Order: sequence, then C-alpha cells, then structure tokens
Amino acid sequence: MNDDISPFPSCFPVPGFRLSAIASGMRYVTFDLGLVVADGPCASAGVFTRNLCAAAPVIWSRRVTDARAILVNSGQANAQTGEPGMADCAASAEAVSELTGIPASQIFLASTGVIGQRIRMDKMMKAIPDLVKGLDGSKLDEFSVSILTTDTVPKACRLTLPMGGETDCTIWGCVKGAGMISPNMATMLCFILTDVPVAPAYLQDALRRAAETTFNRITVDGDTSTNDSVMILSSLAGPLPPLESPASPNAGLFEEKLGELMQYLATRVIDDAEGATKTVTVTVRKAETDEQAMAAARAIANSPLVKTAFYGKDANWGRIMCALGYSGASLDPYKVDLYLDDVHWVKDGMDNGHETEAVDVMGNESFTLTALLNRGEGNATVLTCDLTDEYVKINASYRSWPRPGTRHPLHAAWEARPGSGLQLRRPPRTRHRLRRLARTRLRLRRHPRTRTGSEGWSGPGSGSQETSRDPHRLRRLTRTRFRLPGDLQGPESGSEGWPGPGSGDRPEGQPREAGGGAPSVTWQCPAGRNKAKPRGKPASMRRPTPSGSRRKPDGIPTV
Repeated sequence: MNDDISPFPSCFPVPGFRLSAIASGMRYVTFDLGLVVADGPCASAGVFTRNLCAAAPVIWSRRVTDARAILVNSGQANAQTGEPGMADCAASAEAVSELTGIPASQIFLASTGVIGQRIRMDKMMKAIPDLVKGLDGSKLDEFSVSILTTDTVPKACRLTLPMGGETDCTIWGCVKGAGMISPNMATMLCFILTDVPVAPAYLQDALRRAAETTFNRITVDGDTSTNDSVMILSSLAGPLPPLESPASPNAGLFEEKLGELMQYLATRVIDDAEGATKTVTVTVRKAETDEQAMAAARAIANSPLVKTAFYGKDANWGRIMCALGYSGASLDPYKVDLYLDDVHWVKDGMDNGHETEAVDVMGNESFTLTALLNRGEGNATVLTCDLTDEYVKINASYRSWPRPGTRHPLHAAWEARPGSGLQLRRPPRTRHRLRRLARTRLRLRRHPRTRTGSEGWSGPGSGSQETSRDPHRLRRLTRTRFRLPGDLQGPESGSEGWPGPGSGDRPEGQPREAGGGAPSVTWQCPAGRNKAKPRGKPASMRRPTPSGSRRKPDGIPTV
C-alpha cells in the first residue's frame, strides 16, 4: 500500500464538508442512510453505469449540475420502480433541500440494495431531520459504513497533497461493493471529497480517466449493476487557484493522487468480494491491441471455471486457454505462454511440467496470472477473485439475509469501537422464537392419535404391542424438545408447569407404563389458532387394513 494513503478509520475532516449517518430502519438496525453537505459552492462530477436498466437515483443524478450534497441509502436499490421511484427521488431531495437550503437540483442521490424495491420513504422521511441535525465534519467513518450491504468491512482512505500552498490539500474517498461487480464507466458506489480547487469540466475529465484505469478494471462476477455511480465533490477551499486543464500547475499531481486513491479503493473491493479467498491479478501482454488485451483479460477474469479452479487450487490451465480462445482476441494458441507469478506454467500453448509449483502459487491469498499472446504490443490488467460456495450462499439468500430488523454482522464490532457513541435500536429477541413455538404447539396437539384403547402410553418404548397410526408424528415429537429455543424449553425435567416431552410430568391419574416413555399429552393452542388440518388420504384411497391389525376405536378422548 502507498505510504501516503491513510486507510479506514479516516476521521480527519475534509475542509468545506460535513457528513452524517443514521440508522433509519430501512434495512438493518444500523447506519443505512448517509448525507454529505458542502458548506459553500462546489465543483462536482460523476460517472454512472451504462446498464440500460439504470436505477431512478442514477437517472436523477445524471441531470444534476453543480452538486453540493449527496444523499445515499442502503437496503433498497430503487431500480426498476418506474415513475413512483422517480417521485421518491424528488421527494427525498426536496426534504433535504428544505432543511439545508441547497436546491434539490444540486443534490446527488444514490441507492444500493435489492433491485425492484422502492425506498421505504416512511423511514427515510422520518430520519432526514435527525440526519441533517447530525451533520459534522468528523463523521467520515460513519458515512462510509452507512453505504454497505454485503460488505464485511468499510472501505475508505485519504491522501494528502503537498501542492505548494500555505496548507496541504486532501482527497478522501469511500466505496461499497462486494458482489454484482463488473463496472462499465463507473463502479458500485463511490464517493470522493476534496478541497483541491478544480474547475468542473476538468474535474469530470479527470474522474472519467481515473475510473477507466481503476474501477473499470475489476470484476467479481461479471455483472454490471443498475446503480453503479462514482461521485466527486470539490469544495474549492484549497489555497490555490482552480485547476482548469491538464496543463495547469499541479494538475498532474492531482490526477496522480486521484488515481492512487481510486486504485486503492478498487483493490479493497476485490479483497472484500463476496465469499472470496484469493485476489488475482490477470495481466495480458503482447496482444495485437490494448482493446484485444482487455477482452482477453476480462474473459479469463470472468470465467466461472477459471475462478473455481483458483479456489480449489486446481492447476487446470486448459480453462484459461479456453477463455482466451473465445475472448475475441486474435491469437495463435501454440504461441501462448502462461505464468503464475514467476512459474512458467504453459509454454507454447502446452504444459511446461510445473504443475506442483503452480498449485503452490494458487495457495497464496494473492498472485498474478500473466498471459503472453506474442502477437503485438497490446497490454491490459484486470483484478479479480476466486469463486467459492460462500458466494453462492450469500446470493442465494441475498434478499433475506440479514433479515429486516437485524444488524449487519459488521456492526457488532462497530458498536464496541471505543468512543463510537453509536446507539442502535435492538429488534425483539423472541419474534422468531414465538413463531417456532406456535408450530411446536401444533405438533404436540396433533400427536396423541394412536391405535389403542387402553390407558397410558402406547408409543415407542412403552411395552405396548400396538403401533402408531402415524409413526412420523411420534418421531417429530421426540425431536420437538430439541427444536425449542433454550429459553422456551421450560423448567428442567421433573418440575411443575412443563408437560412437554422429557419433562417427567404427567396428568393426574395417568400412570406410566412399565416400559417407560413419556405420557401422551396435548398442549392446546388458544382457541381459533393453529387448527389441525385433516391429514392422510380419504378413506376411499386407503389401502386395506392388514388382517390382525386394529384401528383406533372411535371416541377415545384426548388427554
């Protein structure tokens, strides 16, 4: 890492800006709504996704000029929400405008979360007044946490620029993103603040060039999001005249530092990719053109077969050759060389006898795959990661984990951060347990349908020769004790008030058979709830009863 970069935490103010974050309850019980406000006029720029299904906040922000504020929420992407989604954007911008005095047309909007879901405007509108009240120049870290979804760590950093004035200038940035990462002229969500005075037109050009060589060179899963946005605000508070063009004094230094900061953030995105265990740099050299080199590098970096081979340390170089072959890059397959770090893995398109060394390299947390096409002078590099079963688990349940009302796993650690002052509303601890309890009551009420007319217990272990009408219910009953959450399992065995399985208690006048076992007990639900539905096939469809067996006599009372 560049020694000039100060990573998270980075709570050093950027002159001219105040930030705030709040737990509005839109998704997690944690920071999920963030705001940046400039104290005065700003230069602003942004690059956005080229996905044709662009989200409503992307459409809104493309129209913003001379932005002085950024409002961002996590939880709902507000993508594919039609005119109601655009109306939500206008309403949220107007709410911030009324409290800050900044025109709604000068407020960037950004959202991240589930596509197809509108913003929970009741939560947002209720939280915006407190969000504005909490604006402070030192809340950069809180803001960088408010934009996270499946990220496991906040990703933020700052750089100091010695530009020859009375004081140094600062560039600060934060980014979110761990999945649906394959940017095209933008990135997941990235916000950059600086006090370097830059003219708006030049700032737009500098940001676009930096995005092309950093965020546009990373991929996790090949998916370009509907909400990708990079936004930068310059407070113009620095001690120098504004940079007007690349020929301006210190313009080269500014672009260099901006590129360094964005490259650092892009690398952190890959390091934190969903389920990833390895960071892989894919470099293609000596292609006919840079464009062909980029196509070849992306084909390798996005290939699920290549990425799973990285994960399993399977030195299957044939998958890489396959990806090169369909990439569209011009090549002679028998002139291609592949390297893993310094290991000459494939020579002239065929195995070079170094599989053991290649496997050892794949065991590292980061390594470089280099493909030499030997066709020209074109070069390109893409940063990617491996593909694991954890990625599948995360995205198979993305809309339900963490569940609404629960905390993001990151924020248990955040709460313990000294001096954080974070106060979170905790969800009811028994909500899901009560649901399980209701299901357990239903199981217990359905249980005592056994084929016996005698008193006592005729289930497994009772010594009775009778068989259960439904043995599967008995098996579920014996497991019920272990399904119950700890604080709902009742008193220990033998105590009063707990008539469930394994309690040692039984109804008065109901002796236990000599063979042992639990009594047949019904735990009745409140009237009208969890009524048992008829089970089993109609009588006309049942198999004939085997000779010698007996059905349960009618009219046996439930104990």
